Amino acid sequence: LATTVGLEYQPRAKLLSVCVTLVVVSAYNALIDRVSKPSLFYVVGLFYAVVFVTLGGCLAHRTIGMENTTPDPHRLIGWVTYFAIESYGSLAVALFWAFTNASIDLEDAKSSYGLIVAFAQVGAIFGSTLATQARSLHVSFLFVLGGASCLVVCAMVRGYEALFGETATCAGGATTTLSSSPRSVSSPSSRRASFGSS
Repeated sequence: LATTVGLEYQPRAKLLSVCVTLVVVSAYNALIDRVSKPSLFYVVGLFYAVVFVTLGGCLAHRTIGMENTTPDPHRLIGWVTYFAIESYGSLAVALFWAFTNASIDLEDAKSSYGLIVAFAQVGAIFGSTLATQARSLHVSFLFVLGGASCLVVCAMVRGYEALFGETATCAGGATTTLSSSPRSVSSPSSRRASFGSS
């Protein structure tokens, strides 16, 4: 944003990014009741993979990309880049924890969540280290790498489905399927009640 639009526009970009994120989250909330959680990963991952790879190509362009070092608030690439990063950062975290909570029961969570956070810190360190090398690696390459990482996440979710199946056990003995909506949860007591009423 500082290179393409100008650093003085960052407060305005922060404010607008809140509005953009709200729109994106609203679309996510509309999808979460209609498609399965793995499918949400595929939709979000593929969408942002295309966005980041496209932005990477645009940033490599001599006129509209990073080689043009003249800041201009009319350079759309700077705004879109900023909004894409901000919205993905909010949406990816929410989607990951929604998927994790639906896949891990209470007992496994006690031993797994600490490990998840530890790996998240390793990822943050690795990502920050790459960002410090933006001058040599080029920002456009980092965006393409970010798009590729979205596809890797989709592949990992697909691998998880293949290895462990779609059934997840929730706290209290309730069972749910990752392919169902959040409302499709049934506990042993509710199943007994439904059989008794029928």
